[in-house]
Amino acid sequence: MTHIKIEITPVNRNNYKVFKFVEITDRSKLESLFSESGTKTISWNGSAWELDGQTVDLMDDCGIGVIEEWEQLEPSGGSINMNQYDTIVIGGIVMAASTAPISTYKTYLMYKAEGSNEYTKLIDIKNFPDLGGEPERIDVTTLSDPIRKYVPGVQDLSSFTFNANYIAADYQKIQALSGKQTDFSIWIGATTENGVDTPTGANGKWDFTGDIMCFKAGGDVNAAQDMTVVAFPSTNFIYSLPS
Repeated sequence: MTHIKIEITPVNRNNYKVFKFVEITDRSKLESLFSESGTKTISWNGSAWELDGQTVDLMDDCGIGVIEEWEQLEPSGGSINMNQYDTIVIGGIVMAASTAPISTYKTYLMYKAEGSNEYTKLIDIKNFPDLGGEPERIDVTTLSDPIRKYVPGVQDLSSFTFNANYIAADYQKIQALSGKQTDFSIWIGATTENGVDTPTGANGKWDFTGDIMCFKAGGDVNAAQDMTVVAFPSTNFIYSLPS
């Protein structure tokens, strides 16, 4: 199963066909336009809809129904007005959360750069630690209990270690974050287009805030140069699954 994201791109022309609402009338037709991932733009050329330079019928070829249409752009009055848009951008098809076992392929260490609200990949990692910790047990047994009773205590999230290839630029990137509280996340899942992977976290995201540092790992004969990255969480992991 796939999730299909439909975005509407604003334009600033007059006297053209615009629409207010669209709906997916035939999901199989829409999905057949794509490989595993990618972006397609369906645009109005003044007389017909086009996809990749070819005339298409929204409903018959693409499985998209236009519920309401207008012929003239109307002012928005400073608010979002859907009838200002005439280009359908269908893209970012993301594989839904897997219902079968998956491998560690496409797992990423993400972070928010200073001043940014968006996660981007920090560095490529070769492994990752347990994303959480077993809480301590607090003994609450009383003299009336026939067996011992416990309640969960606090978790020990002292540090987490990642291994990575030693690349000077990556090493310096980690060093520049050392001593700062930064938002990090582990993402599982990505889309691939033209050989380029784009992390999506479609199979899970584990967000946390903390400090990070790195050091050069030792080496052997005929071995890769590695470095060790250590994160010190100051918050618990917050798990999410994109809808």
